[in-house]
Amino acid sequence: MRGGPRAANGFPPEGVTPTPLPGSHPQSFLSAMSDREAQDRPSLKFERRCRLTTRAEYNRVFTRHKVSQDRLFRVLARSNDRTYCRLGLAVSTRVCKRAVGRNRLKRVIRESFRAHGQELAAAGGKDIVVLPSPMAATICNSDLCESLQNHWRRIAGTESPPVGANRRKLE
Repeated sequence: MRGGPRAANGFPPEGVTPTPLPGSHPQSFLSAMSDREAQDRPSLKFERRCRLTTRAEYNRVFTRHKVSQDRLFRVLARSNDRTYCRLGLAVSTRVCKRAVGRNRLKRVIRESFRAHGQELAAAGGKDIVVLPSPMAATICNSDLCESLQNHWRRIAGTESPPVGANRRKLE
C-alpha cells in the first residue's frame, strides 16, 4: 500500500506516521514534520519588507540609479537607508504577451534575489528594480539565473562589468 497503512476512514492509525508519496506536494511533507523541525527550517517567503511596494519607492530608483545591463535584463540599483535590499519588478506586456510568461520571469527573478540576498545585503542596503527584455521570455530558466547572478555580483561590487562595456560603473 502506498503512503503507509490506512484505516477504513482514510486516515492512518494512531501512532503511525504517514510517509509522503513520491511526487506528492511538499506541503504534505511539512505537515508530517514536528513543530521543532519546522522552526529550524529557514523561511522561504519573499517578505513584504524586501519588496518595493509604492510608486514613490519605484520613482526614487528610476530618478537616480546605477545600471547593470545585458541582453536579458536591465537592473537599476540605488542605495537606501536600510540594512537589507528591496526588490521591485517591472515586467510589462511588451516583454511577454501572456501572463504565464510574465509570471515565470517574476518567479525566476524573485528566487534568484532571495538566493543572493545575503551577498547583496553585505554590500549595504539597496533598492533594486529589474526590467527584463523581450528576449528574456524566450530563454530557459538556467540562463536567466546565470545572468541575474552576474547582475547581483555587479551590484554587490564583487564583480566589475565586462571590459569595454558601454555602461556606467556601479559603486
